[in-house]
Amino acid sequence: MRYALAMRWRWLVAACPVLSIAITLATLGCATAPPAREVVDPRCPPPPPPIYSNNCVLKKDVLDVADRMLNENEAAELKLATLEKSFVTLEEDVARALKTSLQAVESEQASVAIVGGRVRVRLSDELLFPSASVQISESGLHALAQVTDVLRRTPSRRIEIAGHTDDRPVLRGWQDNWQLSTERARQVGLFLMAHGIEGKRVFVAGYADTDPADTGVSEGARAHNRRVELFIEPTRASDEPTSPAGAQSQPAR
Repeated sequence: MRYALAMRWRWLVAACPVLSIAITLATLGCATAPPAREVVDPRCPPPPPPIYSNNCVLKKDVLDVADRMLNENEAAELKLATLEKSFVTLEEDVARALKTSLQAVESEQASVAIVGGRVRVRLSDELLFPSASVQISESGLHALAQVTDVLRRTPSRRIEIAGHTDDRPVLRGWQDNWQLSTERARQVGLFLMAHGIEGKRVFVAGYADTDPADTGVSEGARAHNRRVELFIEPTRASDEPTSPAGAQSQPAR
């Protein structure tokens, strides 16, 4: 009987390898193998923190942020439109005041217009200077005095004075039209500063015949090109920039 049981047990073990392994492990007192320990290399940096936190971003919060940004953009656009309208109104007021100051001067000798966001005062060579001279004439002094009176009451970032000549070479007293046009612009700038305009706002430059007002070749066209132009950038008193002490004006247009 014992022999028969032993033979049957051996047959089961031989027929089922899995059972054989289980019996062997049970015999050794270890039913399951222990988990392998993870080996951490001390030279490796620690793993990064998780990208996502446990706090969820609610859809309502995203919509609230988007609405706030939209409202801020609309407010900024409205403010910009108001400032632009205010600036245009300021330009028109300054141009109107300058036109009134020059109403006694013939329209061919003086004109006022708004060009590129600046108020332009155009004064003819015939009004300001004798031929080939930089000595301001009596009519020129009177016209400049009227213009300067308006500019003293008009806050501005800068007043640019540009001298221009026709295309004919100078005959005497000057090296070329560049020198003549620059000196005429400088004389107008000196007049403005002598009558209360801050020098840090005044910029002068000469352009000779390189920027004609009239591209024709007639005597009338040449007369239009001989001129001095003032470009005024008006601003509100609260918007006036503060310049560092010792800042100097540079010729520019």
